[in-house]
Amino acid sequence: MADKAESRAAGATLLLSGTAAVASIIAATRKAALAAPTQFPPEVLSLLQAIAEAVGVTVQDLEALLAAVQGLSFNIQGYPPNADYPLSGRLDCQVALQPYRLPPIGVPDDFSLIIKSWPNNPAPPALIYVAKASGEAPNPYSVWPLIQNEQIAYRIKDASQIWVAATVAPAAVVWTVEQRR
Repeated sequence: MADKAESRAAGATLLLSGTAAVASIIAATRKAALAAPTQFPPEVLSLLQAIAEAVGVTVQDLEALLAAVQGLSFNIQGYPPNADYPLSGRLDCQVALQPYRLPPIGVPDDFSLIIKSWPNNPAPPALIYVAKASGEAPNPYSVWPLIQNEQIAYRIKDASQIWVAATVAPAAVVWTVEQRR
């Protein structure tokens, strides 16, 4: 008697778990459907079918589930699409500890702005200070220092959000960012 009850309880648990998994997949795909419509991948349909069969869903239930899922669409995108071209520039720091702002260049989503201290800058102790504001650029306690030929990457929306200052002049920074049309 106890074995039958345990067996039924295990079956019910398996059915509820499978149903919850299917429901969460459907909810996730409906939420993702708001992004950008594309064809529903056959791999997901196969996964749903396997889950439904594993929990003992009837054929009618499976057909109703697949019909509901088939109408959904969502955007599956692994890596960001390639950029169309690179954009690079140089900013000369002619006065020591004078803040200089990078130009207003947009940084596309999923790309980084690379800032590099010019390889021919004066050898140490010359540093390039990188900051988020002009008042912070000359302050060694609120910057990211770059030594000669060192670089840093920022995932920001616009290069003009970055200010630089050199501890010794003249010095330069170069920057690059990939662009989309």
